[in-house]
Amino acid sequence: IASLVLLTSLIPGICSAQGAAATSVGSSSSLLARSAVPQPLTLGAALELALRNQPDLRVAEADLAILRADSAFAGIPAFNPVVEVQAGRGGPSLVSGSESTLELGVSQELELGGKRDARMRLASARTHAGAAEWGVKLQALESDVRARFGRAVFLQDRLRLGHDLAELDRR
Repeated sequence: IASLVLLTSLIPGICSAQGAAATSVGSSSSLLARSAVPQPLTLGAALELALRNQPDLRVAEADLAILRADSAFAGIPAFNPVVEVQAGRGGPSLVSGSESTLELGVSQELELGGKRDARMRLASARTHAGAAEWGVKLQALESDVRARFGRAVFLQDRLRLGHDLAELDRR
């Protein structure tokens, strides 16, 4: 029973399946009393807190956003020509002599053999894999929260039953 008391002191806001008694909001003193007493934590609120504060899930969401951006970028054709300019003056030494050279070059990458389509398919596959990984992490987190919440409700009900039995023994 001591471990159950410790557990309930660590998780004071967990509510049972039956819910908690409602407090009245009629006066300012009842508002103060309501704010001082922690509100029961529902399964939906526990899931929302976990989804909002789980760092692994947030990292997976950021990775998925990067993969989606890469997928969008993969469809853009590479039409950026490269211009190269080289100039020089020389002879027997760099400062003497009357020879000078100027080279100008322009190059353009051409994608042949379906390279762009392959790049788009690869980016799409990576995005789908990232989305599946995020979904797995989401399901694992929801499953963990539901299991822990169910265990907490079970222990809370068991503790309440123990208190009720102790009260009956005192009578």
